[in-house]
Amino acid sequence: MTRKIIGLTRNSFENGFEIKYVLLGLTNAIGFRAIGLVIVAEILIILQLIAYLFSKRQAMDYVQKTITNRIIIFGIIWLTTQVFTDFYRESAKVDTAKSISQIFVLTVIVLALLNCYQNEEKKFVSYLYGYSLSYGLVFLQALSSGTAGDWWKFYFGPSFSLLSLIFIGSMKISSMFKFFLVSILGFFSIVLGSRSLGMILVITSIGFLNFSSSRSILRSLVFFLLFFLLANTANNLIRDASLTGKFGRDQQIKAEQQYSTGPILFVARSELTYEWASIVESPIFGLGSNPSPSLEVLINTYDFESKYGIISKNTAAYQSLTETGKTPQHSIFFGAWLEGGLTSIILLLYLFFQMLKWNSVNIIRTSKSKLSLLARYLHINFLWAFFFSPLGAGSRMNLAVTVGVCFFVYSTNISKDSLNVK
Repeated sequence: MTRKIIGLTRNSFENGFEIKYVLLGLTNAIGFRAIGLVIVAEILIILQLIAYLFSKRQAMDYVQKTITNRIIIFGIIWLTTQVFTDFYRESAKVDTAKSISQIFVLTVIVLALLNCYQNEEKKFVSYLYGYSLSYGLVFLQALSSGTAGDWWKFYFGPSFSLLSLIFIGSMKISSMFKFFLVSILGFFSIVLGSRSLGMILVITSIGFLNFSSSRSILRSLVFFLLFFLLANTANNLIRDASLTGKFGRDQQIKAEQQYSTGPILFVARSELTYEWASIVESPIFGLGSNPSPSLEVLINTYDFESKYGIISKNTAAYQSLTETGKTPQHSIFFGAWLEGGLTSIILLLYLFFQMLKWNSVNIIRTSKSKLSLLARYLHINFLWAFFFSPLGAGSRMNLAVTVGVCFFVYSTNISKDSLNVK
C-alpha cells in the first residue's frame, strides 16, 4: 500500500513544474515593514498583473472580463468609502494608510490570481508548491525571533494540507480511498489542536460521497450517520484528553479557556461580540479604521456575554482590548463592515456569492482537474475565514489564491461540460 501511495504521489509531478513560479511562491515568506507588513510575493504578482494586462487584455473571455471589471469597481467603492469614513470619523492617519494599502493590495492580487494563471495549470501548481513551502520558512523566522506560536495551526497544518490535497487530487484512486485520506488528515489536525482546520478537512472529504441515486443516497446517509457518531465520539475523547493534559500543557490551557468560559463559538471567536455590537452602533457608515469601542459598544458586549454565561475577562478579545484600547476584530466580513460601513462589504459579498456559484459545479468525485479537491477545501476554508478569521498580510494571499483556484476549476469544469455537450 505504501509503495502504491508513493507511486501515485510521484504521478502528481509527471507534468513537471516551473522553478521560477515555485520561487515566486516562496517569496511569500519574505516581507518588510512599511505602512504595514509588505510581502515581496504581492509586489511581484502585482507587477505580473500589469504585464499581463498590457499583453493579454484582449485574450480574456467574456465571463473573465466581466468578473475582473466588477472586482475593480467594487474595490474602488470599498477604498473610497473607507477614505471618506475615516475622514468623517477622524481616524488616525496611520490607520487610514494601513486600510487603504490593505484594500488596494487585496483587490489587485485577487485580480492577478484570477487572471494570470488561468489556462496555465503547470504555472499555477508550481506557484502553489512554493506558496505551501513558504509556511515553513515563515515558521523558521518566527522560531528564530521567539514569536512562533502553534506550529501546526499556523504553519505546517495549512502547508501540509494544501500540498496533500494537490497530491490526493492528482491520484488515480477510488473516491472512497480519497475520502479516508482526507478524513485522516482532518482528524490528525484536530488531535494537534487545530479544530477549525480539522473540521474543514473533514467537511471537504464528505464531497466524495455519492448522492446521485436513491440507493447511493441511502448508503451514503447510513455511512454519514456512522461517520458523524464516530466524529462526535472522537471530539469528546479529544476534548477530554486536552483538558487532562494528554496533548501537552499548551493544549490543556487552550482547552480550559475555551470549554470552561462559555459557548465555544463566542469564546473561541470572542471578538465577534465586540464586532457585532460595533456594527449595530453604526451599520450604514462605519466607525473608521481600527476604532476604539464606545461605552455603548462595551455595555452591549457585556450584556450579551452575561446572557450566555461568558466569562469576559478570560477571553482573548478582552485581553486584546485591555492591551490596545481598540475594538477587537477577527473577521474579514464583520471587520470591513464595522470600519467602512455597508458599501465596504460589496466586494466581499460579490466574491462570496461568486465562489458559491463556482463551487456548485465542482463535483470532486468526477472532476478531471487536479485542483478540484483543493478548490473544495479552499472554498470551505474561505466560508470559515469570511466570518471568523481576520484580514491581514497572511490572509490576503490566501484569499487571492482561493479565488484564483476556485475560478480555475470552475472554468475547467464549464469548458469540459461544453465539450461534452458538443
